[in-house]
Amino acid sequence: MGLILYVASFFIILQGNEAYAQLQSILDYGIIRMAIWFFVYALFFHFCHGIRHLVWDVGEGFEKDQMDRNAIIELALSFILTLIFY
Repeated sequence: MGLILYVASFFIILQGNEAYAQLQSILDYGIIRMAIWFFVYALFFHFCHGIRHLVWDVGEGFEKDQMDRNAIIELALSFILTLIFY
C-alpha cells in the first residue's frame, strides 16, 4: 500500500504545480501523516529484522535471552531510525 501511494505521488507531481499543491494539502492531514509514519516504521522494522536474520544465518543469537534482547533492540532501533529519518 505504501509503495502504491509513493508511486502515485510521483504521477501527481508530474501533473504540475497545482496538482502538487493539492497533494501537499492532502498530506498535511493528521491521519495521513500518521499512516506515512507507520509505513516508514514498517520499512525500518523490516530492515532491522533482516539484519537480525543475517545474525541468525551465522549461527548466533539463538539463546532465549539473546532473542528477547535482540527483539527489543530491533523494535527500539526501528523506532529511533523512524524518528531520525521522518
